[in-house]
Amino acid sequence: QQHAEAAQRQVASLVSLADSVGLLDCSSVEFGAGRGKLTTAFHDAANEKGVKEPARILVDRDRAGGGTCRHTNESRFAEGYALRLRIDIRNLWLPGLPELKNREVVGIGKHVCGSATDGALRCLCTDAPVQSAVNSGCLPETEEEAAERLKGIPRAERKELAKRLGKDAVAIMSLRDQVRFLTSTTPPHVSGVTLALCCHHLCTWGTYCNHAWLEEHKVSTADFQMICCMSRWAVAQPQGPVAASQEALGRACKEFLDAGRVKFLEQHGFEAQMVEYCDREETPENRALLAHRRTRQESA
Repeated sequence: QQHAEAAQRQVASLVSLADSVGLLDCSSVEFGAGRGKLTTAFHDAANEKGVKEPARILVDRDRAGGGTCRHTNESRFAEGYALRLRIDIRNLWLPGLPELKNREVVGIGKHVCGSATDGALRCLCTDAPVQSAVNSGCLPETEEEAAERLKGIPRAERKELAKRLGKDAVAIMSLRDQVRFLTSTTPPHVSGVTLALCCHHLCTWGTYCNHAWLEEHKVSTADFQMICCMSRWAVAQPQGPVAASQEALGRACKEFLDAGRVKFLEQHGFEAQMVEYCDREETPENRALLAHRRTRQESA
């Protein structure tokens, strides 16, 4: 009972943080959604504000308990007012979701583990790969060029095209027409991020979102692995005469990794910060990444 009440308070705090920077009006994509309780809280709070028909997307990689386990043969299906996707975040391409066309979107999540956070940030900061070419009228002129363009679009989205139009219809389409169709949708505008983070020890060199940050601080692959390993001390309650020093070092490791994530978002036009969204007594993983798009005045 106490755990459930604490979880409810944490969800309410994340919703409040999002509201504080004007993100409740947005459609949402919840990463590592599980039962989707954070989405439910966002949806209820938005309804109270009179937000009309926002899109709700729930994303899970595995058939987690309470998540996608009841639909083992489906990777895309409606669940009440939400659309649930079973997909690896690395393969999720938001411009390919027609439900998000022309919408303002916020990326949300509660306890998004390790490299899943970095995958979510990359997903939220990735535009349609050939959108600039479309805007300039530079659609592929040959089938060979179209084939190269298609390589830049995640396979999951090309499969989704076949699902929406039918395999037979796609089979008779030229590659140029496929590129034109996949890039004709106006991508969503990502307005912000509200992610409660955890499990920094599960971050990996290959998936971390800001290698420029690591290079700036001369962090090698071995250094990075050590930083991730030591980050566990922040939550593992080390014992012994150096326990306090170990815990402080663990927190510093987490803060270093999160500072690179903040910098990554800033480089993509966001105002970003790390905030404590609950007391450490409730959970030692009590920090969230909060970001919103800079206004023109802030960017100047």
